[in-house]
Amino acid sequence: MHSNPTARYPIFPGINPKIRCLWLGLLGGIVVLLSGCIHYELGVNFDDPNHGVILQQIQIGEQLQNVHQVLTRQWIDQLQQRARKVGGSAQVKGDQTLIVSIPFGNGSELTEKFNFFYSKESKLQPPKNKDNLTAVELPDIAPHIDLRQRNFLLFVRNRLHLELDLRGLGIALTNPDTLNTIPSIKKTNPGTRSINPSSLVQIEFKLHTPWGAQPLSSPSDTVLPRRSPNGKTLIWGLQLGQMNYLDAIFWLPSPLGWGTVGILLLVGVGRFLRYQVLPPSHSPNQTIISEGEPAPTPNNQPLAD
Repeated sequence: MHSNPTARYPIFPGINPKIRCLWLGLLGGIVVLLSGCIHYELGVNFDDPNHGVILQQIQIGEQLQNVHQVLTRQWIDQLQQRARKVGGSAQVKGDQTLIVSIPFGNGSELTEKFNFFYSKESKLQPPKNKDNLTAVELPDIAPHIDLRQRNFLLFVRNRLHLELDLRGLGIALTNPDTLNTIPSIKKTNPGTRSINPSSLVQIEFKLHTPWGAQPLSSPSDTVLPRRSPNGKTLIWGLQLGQMNYLDAIFWLPSPLGWGTVGILLLVGVGRFLRYQVLPPSHSPNQTIISEGEPAPTPNNQPLAD
């Protein structure tokens, strides 16, 4: 007897089954409308220890824009409002690519903004237009990030851990009930019972650091990253229908440590120049004694024989 994967991992727990089926059909329809061109990139860029940015880039298919222009516009507006709540911005580039950018100043701010942006608390109520169409809101990927830092005076060791639960999304794209609600599949592939999720959606996570990062592997890992040509970026191709665990270690210079070293060097150079290079200074009342001339005695008294 085969078990039902949707029973083990409910896609929308706590929701009426009829509404759940409606969501599955909507999700599947949107995915297929994109004609296999969905490319979702999530990344964290560290420019230096005090500057970085969270990036989310989504390619919006032209067919989806043509069919659901109003809903697509509302969905973009939703992301823009959520980004502004954490000090970020969202813009559409080339009419097909949505880029969300959220700056951060340190490791703790990264985890705080990242986890809040993808949390339920940051969501807004979907607006309605004059035709009573509610904005499309896809099921959340809901990633969670954790960054542990350890200071070694001149350098800071960072260990990044990221979890992405894509089991629900994978089930939605392979569920026969979902496929039966998609007219394009019923027309071109009658009797289709499943679709490989990776052929419809590609999700990647990128970690960019000044000196590159070292991935950590364990028996529970579902995917290993590849490295960019310059060696500074790790790229994970995430697996739909699975729980993805990402771990990496990278080093950053410590501004406080290097600042302290710089101050000590300046003090040392100053003392060296004062006592070793520059001539000694004399007070106005100090008498300079020529070579071979006896030193004067107090009260101008001659020295006793």
